[in-house]
Amino acid sequence: MNSNNHHIQELINKYICGKATANDMQFINKWINISPANKTLFSILKKEAEEQEIKNNKDAWQCFLHKYDTQIEPPKKNKRIIRYISMAASVALVIGFSFHLLNKPKNQLLEVYQTPQNIKFSNTTLSLADGTSIPLEKEHATIEIENDGKSIIIENEDIIENKENINTITYNQLSVPYGKTAQLTLEDGTKVWLNAGSQLVFPSAFNTKSREVLLKGEGFFDVIHNEEKPFKVLTNEMTFTVLGTSFNIRSYTDHGQVDAVLVNGSLQIESNVLFNKKEVLLKPGQKSTFNISDKTLIVKEVNTKLFTSWKDGYLTLHRNNLHNLITQIENYYNYHIDIPTELTNKKIQLTGKILLYENPEQVFKALSDLIDVTYQIEDNKVIMTKR
Repeated sequence: MNSNNHHIQELINKYICGKATANDMQFINKWINISPANKTLFSILKKEAEEQEIKNNKDAWQCFLHKYDTQIEPPKKNKRIIRYISMAASVALVIGFSFHLLNKPKNQLLEVYQTPQNIKFSNTTLSLADGTSIPLEKEHATIEIENDGKSIIIENEDIIENKENINTITYNQLSVPYGKTAQLTLEDGTKVWLNAGSQLVFPSAFNTKSREVLLKGEGFFDVIHNEEKPFKVLTNEMTFTVLGTSFNIRSYTDHGQVDAVLVNGSLQIESNVLFNKKEVLLKPGQKSTFNISDKTLIVKEVNTKLFTSWKDGYLTLHRNNLHNLITQIENYYNYHIDIPTELTNKKIQLTGKILLYENPEQVFKALSDLIDVTYQIEDNKVIMTKR
């Protein structure tokens, strides 16, 4: 067993004994989600740890006392010892079962998820469950799932028949490169807009008690109401649950935070951890920000248009500072913008609109005119200098 697996084994032993901290549980959770192989190894190591726990009754008893900080007179009969040891084992099994349930839907979606080799420069791509990949060349691609998942309409023209058995759960993936966007209508009528550099894993048809999709990047969701089937958006760090509402989620892997903006309806937000879970119910006009490093969750009132207009092809500026605007443009086109620090440090407030369906250079020209600078492009870098 290598050192990493040995460390995982130690954490699982703590987990079975009830000594695992929230950080331990989070580490295990992330490690499991890295690959199906880790998921399998976790099951093996967990089984070994549980078997060892049952063999060593004395240690199990001490773990139980330690976990609940309980001082009990030494039992006079062996039956009493067995009763308490059984209780300790039951606690461990309940925790294990809950941990499994917490991660099962996300693990299924993650097994399908894959990062396209050239997402920075390739066309938008629809990857079907049968292995077929369909490139979409338009700047704003449109896809619609119809007939309970039996057919897919591409760009309002081409119809593709689903070869998979729709009575079983099959997952597809839509991948959008930088500089492009896409609109997807799911089988239930829910509409999803995907921003540049984003991926969505979704089923051909919602055949379970809930409707679940996996998002990497940014997406705007207009969810069809269905009380019997809640709609869930899963990200690495958070789970978003709704019945019917409109909201925007931003969850890029390298941004250090997960943002959600609610336009209408209600949105239940919770972090994907077993302990010290962060939860909040958003109201329309509110924005939540979950900081991945310190696990804080902040909610504030916002102008939702500032965070959702990208789906309509432009950025809305209302007293935006220059630094935030540049970050938005960099993320959208995957260019690095080098600008004098003295400009970004100034309290410049920008109001107006910047169209996004232009080619990148037109956007850079509009930005340079807006802040009175000159620019030149070198490979994937934009260098701006004061006039």
